[in-house]
Amino acid sequence: MESGGGLVTSAGHSSSSSVPSLQSSRKEWKANNDHALRDSGVQ
Repeated sequence: MESGGGLVTSAGHSSSSSVPSLQSSRKEWKANNDHALRDSGVQ
């Protein structure tokens, strides 16, 4: 989960530069986060 958090942060910083990409990255980030939470067994 810690590794995933780092990746999410990196993606967030990267997409912050491009506004149009922000929404797309956000959708992916949420999917990634949900997957990570399920993988960790945390709900």
